[in-house]
Amino acid sequence: MPTNNNTEITKTIRDGLKIEQGIEDVPTEVGSKILPVFLVNQSIASGASTSQTLIVNDADANDALTNTIFTAHATKDTYLMGTTLTYKKDNINPGKTSYISCTPRGLGPTKINILNYVPLSSNDGFNTVMLPYPILLEKGTTVTVNNESATSIIFTTGSAFYFEV
Repeated sequence: MPTNNNTEITKTIRDGLKIEQGIEDVPTEVGSKILPVFLVNQSIASGASTSQTLIVNDADANDALTNTIFTAHATKDTYLMGTTLTYKKDNINPGKTSYISCTPRGLGPTKINILNYVPLSSNDGFNTVMLPYPILLEKGTTVTVNNESATSIIFTTGSAFYFEV
């Protein structure tokens, strides 16, 4: 069995299990009595910590427009946590899709929240996507709300929830 000689890990195990010093020994052989599990980047995996500010921005993209919801910070890491997309359209609009797109680090532009609607009918709808793990965005790129093929009246609003570190 591997042996733990790291005092910080020993302290974390002792504090987490509430082991009383002098009465019980903290196991040093990993796997003998306990198996510690460590989550790397816990503050990022669990979302914004108390020291980070959750930012919410929105933008409208009426008719066949694309509009910027926000631009990822140029020097800080920006993490997207979720989006909301709403639309309302008239019955002569042949458009079929509204979406929110972003650029995750190392990837190209990606559609992350898509609403398909029935062309040539009056309707409305919304969709919210809360991500299980925040998406790290490419620095300086935009998160946009988009309408495809709209030729008549459509009112679309995209919102994004994110934080910067």
